[in-house]
Amino acid sequence: MPGVGKVAIGGVIPQQINVDISLAKMAARGITLNQLAAILARLNVVSSAGEIRVGSESIRLHPTGEFQSIDELGDLLVSPHGASATTRLRDIATLSRGLTDSPASIYHANGRQAVTMGVSFIPGVNVIDVGHALEARLQQMAADKPAGINIAIFYDQAAEVAHSVNGFITNFLMALAIVVGVLLVFMGVRSGIIIALSLALNVLGTLLIMYIWGIELQRISLGALIIALSMLVDNAIVIVEGVLIARQQGSPLLGAINYVIRRSALPLLGATIIAILAFAPIGLSQDSTGEYCKSLFQVLLISLMLNWFSALTITPVLIKWWLFKNAPSAAAAEEKADPYRGSFYRGYQQALRILLQQKTLTLVLMGALLAGAIWGFTFVRQNFFPSSNTPIFFVNLWLPYGTDINATEKMTRDIERSIAGQPGVVTTVSTIGQGSMRFILTYSGQRQYSNYAQIMVRMDDQRGIAPVTRHVEDWIARNYPQVNASTKRIMFGPSGDSAIEVRIKGPDPDTLRALASQVGDILAADPATDSVRNDWQNRSKVIRPQYSPALGRELGVDKQDIDNALEMNFSGSRAGLYREGADLLPVDRPAAGSRASGCQPSE
Repeated sequence: MPGVGKVAIGGVIPQQINVDISLAKMAARGITLNQLAAILARLNVVSSAGEIRVGSESIRLHPTGEFQSIDELGDLLVSPHGASATTRLRDIATLSRGLTDSPASIYHANGRQAVTMGVSFIPGVNVIDVGHALEARLQQMAADKPAGINIAIFYDQAAEVAHSVNGFITNFLMALAIVVGVLLVFMGVRSGIIIALSLALNVLGTLLIMYIWGIELQRISLGALIIALSMLVDNAIVIVEGVLIARQQGSPLLGAINYVIRRSALPLLGATIIAILAFAPIGLSQDSTGEYCKSLFQVLLISLMLNWFSALTITPVLIKWWLFKNAPSAAAAEEKADPYRGSFYRGYQQALRILLQQKTLTLVLMGALLAGAIWGFTFVRQNFFPSSNTPIFFVNLWLPYGTDINATEKMTRDIERSIAGQPGVVTTVSTIGQGSMRFILTYSGQRQYSNYAQIMVRMDDQRGIAPVTRHVEDWIARNYPQVNASTKRIMFGPSGDSAIEVRIKGPDPDTLRALASQVGDILAADPATDSVRNDWQNRSKVIRPQYSPALGRELGVDKQDIDNALEMNFSGSRAGLYREGADLLPVDRPAAGSRASGCQPSE
């Protein structure tokens, strides 16, 4: 499909060939586990048979002999050399095709097993157009999907982009209307129109340069335009007001324009550069913040420098054409001697005179105001990247290290059912064993752990997230106290896994683990913290059967025989690979008994 760069699929549980061996039949025919393992390990091995030169040609040799079906695999001879009877694999084992018992990851959607598909777009395409085309294609394929298969969209980037951009454009237009309205009220109609025209030209010029530089119109770039709006009128206001005052003082129009530009050019340039440098650390940062917010700095750099240039070139032309089209009024002529004779300026001068006379009182008041501002700032929530308005949140679940993935899946199903019953929940998608594929820039999935699961929940309204997260945390604490659970919303920008992260470095692992435990206890003791977790997790359990080399030699049993027998009895093992076209299916020997055998380690 045009515009689609890559399609990633997750949650597919791999198939395997199960070889269920009868130990009794194998022993009756004098076949050992090591002999059978060696035979199965050579299944469909890819090896080079060389090539032969025929005349001027070099032709590759590719002998036949690969198994083409499971039935042919059952005909594999496994009897030892010199045996009186021929033994085939099917004589001592049952072969079947199935799904692996312990996949690396399992996906759920709305409580049912699922497969996810992530579609990435080619850079530079219109995401909204490609999203509509993809939606139309899915509707065409709906009639051909097998019975019982449902297609659900958890995150539609095209719809999210359209919603976000429309909201930002609305905010941008509202901000523009407010700025222009204030200018018209306080600067006068003619002055306000000139500054508004300069603002419009600056915005259009910024959009043009953004297009040339390949800067897309998205959240951050639109937000930068909104931030720049209040600054894009400053230079034009200085020029217009300076010319007005010079004209009131009797200067000719061109002389007033020339004087104001020469006097204001460098100070305005300095102020513009300072404003740009204030945002430079964000755009020039080499971490994920710089990657995410790069366009913020770029748009402000373009718009503010363009604003300075237009204030010195376009604004004077508009002043000459529009502002003084008519002769100055009589009131303006009366104020030539002193343009600051108005009542506002006289009141300001009187207040300034009193403050300068009462120096000590003025300094005390200013110091008190500064201290009050600093104190009040402590109540402002410090959050560089706020939570997104997208109605999605995550539930991260950590069981004790070593938990089997099937046990993790069972627990996740219970939590899914609890979440699905909450009001406002639209869709749940769970990934057991690892995090999900990256579907937004700010998301980073967890690597593979059999004791980890993540539930992604989509709500119908982001205002309903808080009560649902509280319910989830309380429900998990009551029903699964052994689970370390945390909830998290989508952030506008990059963020860590936790609000507070402590890194402890040193050469001794035991000392590090002890120190980490102490730090964790200190953090957990604070009532404002929850979900305190050590990324080394708890120590895993191990059972160590005691093997006697002396007895082993007497009985003709070495350590490898013991290892193979234990592996086959309790967990099963990989015996080889079965080639099926371009796919390689593992040939596994399943465990002889249930994996949940009830064995308990001795204390």
